[in-house]
Amino acid sequence: MNRLERARLLRLFQLEPGATAEDIRKAYRRLARALHPDLNPDPNAQARFLEIREAYERLVESPQLEPENQGIDARAEAERLRRKRMREAYLERVRQEDERRMRGFRRWWFFPFALMCLPWAAHYGQRSYNRWLVISTPDTSWCRVSYVGYREVHYSFVVEGVEYTGQERTGKVQGNMVGRNGMPLREGDVFRVMYRVGDPKRNIVDYTVCDAGTFERSLELCQRGLLEELGAPWDQHPHHLRCLALLLFEHHGWSGLADFAFNNTLPFDNIKNNAWTCRHRLQSKSFKGDLRLCAPPD
Repeated sequence: MNRLERARLLRLFQLEPGATAEDIRKAYRRLARALHPDLNPDPNAQARFLEIREAYERLVESPQLEPENQGIDARAEAERLRRKRMREAYLERVRQEDERRMRGFRRWWFFPFALMCLPWAAHYGQRSYNRWLVISTPDTSWCRVSYVGYREVHYSFVVEGVEYTGQERTGKVQGNMVGRNGMPLREGDVFRVMYRVGDPKRNIVDYTVCDAGTFERSLELCQRGLLEELGAPWDQHPHHLRCLALLLFEHHGWSGLADFAFNNTLPFDNIKNNAWTCRHRLQSKSFKGDLRLCAPPD
């Protein structure tokens, strides 16, 4: 008896394919009492009674009763299981191969990235180490810019009668090399330099402290930008314009001067000081107060 025949016989008893032998016996007794010819006058009752008795014998009482899964071709089932295992093994090999490929990709992707970052890391690491050495035992002097090249500045200073030179990288804005104070650098500018006591070759240029000549040149650049933004009648009153530039430096430091020195620069060329930061500075309350203090006479 195969599975389909068993299911057909069970439907006679209104049972599901997974019914047990006890369920079949109970259903048979119930139907036998209802369909027995002595108890049921229906002419079709006897035929149905014989049908369910034969089905019962085949399902339960027949020695040829087969389990539910019998009738399946053993060779076909074995072949199906073999194919299933082969497919699972294939999928597992594909997964492992993908994992190995991704590990290799991540490894080879990391090395070029590390090689690209190595010069940057070495530069800033050496710079941080040099700064730590200088700050641990510092002394100060004045250095003069001797040469301004492409993204680099050279300077010299004297310690105990001995001249030392140094150089460092710098930013570039529209053809101008810019120091860390945000202002353009020129040959002859003088800034404070901090160096390590006993080893002046370890030094740091402090662009926030400069001599009077360098400061005057920075004020002139700022006044030029202020004049472009404010227009008349400021062009007739240079002292009032200088007053405004000095108040900018007092309240905002070098950043206030650099905003107006680069008042026509796009943000992509100079992120810190550009036309947008200049417009924002013009609309600020502190700048409007400075305007009232330094406004020229009517």
